[in-house]
Amino acid sequence: MQDKHRLIIALAVSYLSGLIGSLYTNPSTLWYQELLKPWFQVPGWFFGPVWFVLYGLIGYAVYLVWKNTDVRERTRALTLFGFHLFVSVVWTYLFWQLQNTYFAYIAILLLWLTLIISMQMFWNLNKRAFYLLLPYLAWLSYACMLNYAIWQLNL
Repeated sequence: MQDKHRLIIALAVSYLSGLIGSLYTNPSTLWYQELLKPWFQVPGWFFGPVWFVLYGLIGYAVYLVWKNTDVRERTRALTLFGFHLFVSVVWTYLFWQLQNTYFAYIAILLLWLTLIISMQMFWNLNKRAFYLLLPYLAWLSYACMLNYAIWQLNL
């Protein structure tokens, strides 16, 4: 497969996972509006542009790993990262549709853990791919704190 096709597919899969998750997201619901939120929550308009950039970085990182010639390790890394993207959609469903901040917090911890393991695997395959995921790790760490705070503030 040509590199440009791999890049297009990697970006499409990344943005598609975000699109699927966004189908469950609705910050204008009464439930979300009435939740107590921590002082460090960024304004709602900030989330969209951040996720747009992050999904682009994620897609490009996946593309770089996909180009690696070590088929066994590449497959393991991309399979785990695919699971990571699935858990991301699950988190969105738990938080926004089921409105369960506790189970969403458990899911986001799994999300964080699978990202750390994926990043370690990416490091071994392509260091640039690892570095491209650092902003995502920072944002996901912030999201973990935010999810935890919302859960605790609304017990």
